[in-house]
Amino acid sequence: MKANEYKENNGFGYVVLGHLQLFEGKYDEALENCRISAELRASCPLAFGLLSSVQNYCGESLEAVKNAREALQLERIYPPWLVNVLASAYRDGGKVGLSIPAAKEATRLDPRQTDAKIILCSDYTLSGARDEAQQIASEIIRMDPSFRLSTYAAGQPYRDTATLDLLIGNLREAGLPE
Repeated sequence: MKANEYKENNGFGYVVLGHLQLFEGKYDEALENCRISAELRASCPLAFGLLSSVQNYCGESLEAVKNAREALQLERIYPPWLVNVLASAYRDGGKVGLSIPAAKEATRLDPRQTDAKIILCSDYTLSGARDEAQQIASEIIRMDPSFRLSTYAAGQPYRDTATLDLLIGNLREAGLPE
């Protein structure tokens, strides 16, 4: 990316490039570019938030939690997507008990978004709260009648397909359609 070649590079190009590389399946490059961005932009919640997102998709859930928390501390009024990143990292790192309140907070911040509800639905399935999972699945379908697991899965760039398979299996168990 041309922006990264400038002498006075502020690191923004690295985070953008890293996030794009994630969706191209260039996981190692995505991680490296997002890490460079976080170094160059040490007080930027976006750099830490996107680094956290990339780390979680690459299977580095514990590091993702650390960087999502850093982004939230830097951003006093935080957007729901950043809380979703934290909730996903907690869930994917096996800390469902911490993921649930984070997903609920993201839902409180923006009740119309489905991402937090999807996280919450999978959390409830993982924790054995089937009735709650099915209730959230119904809300997702009510909000988005065209929702399909296949479409959702296609947009999730997990490096480890086992993580994605587990997530989709949990959502299927809650009653979301293929």
